[in-house]
Amino acid sequence: MGTHRVSPRHEEMRLAVIAAMRPFEDIPAIEQLAVISTFVGQLIALQDQTKYSPGRVMEMVAANVELGNAAALTAVGLGIIKP
Repeated sequence: MGTHRVSPRHEEMRLAVIAAMRPFEDIPAIEQLAVISTFVGQLIALQDQTKYSPGRVMEMVAANVELGNAAALTAVGLGIIKP
């Protein structure tokens, strides 16, 4: 596991999640993070432990959080998104 190349389908899913969150822009970002983190926790719990150890799943989540953070900081720096 780990980070993988993002497929068009993965990007479609990411954009759909962003679109689904737009009606909740009035909720502070820290609270949005708490809600989405709970959802990620639920997805973690549903992983097949015969295929992926809990530690490996957490490593993958951490690596992807780091990638997402870096991408967001770059987008803010370029003025593509606002902080």
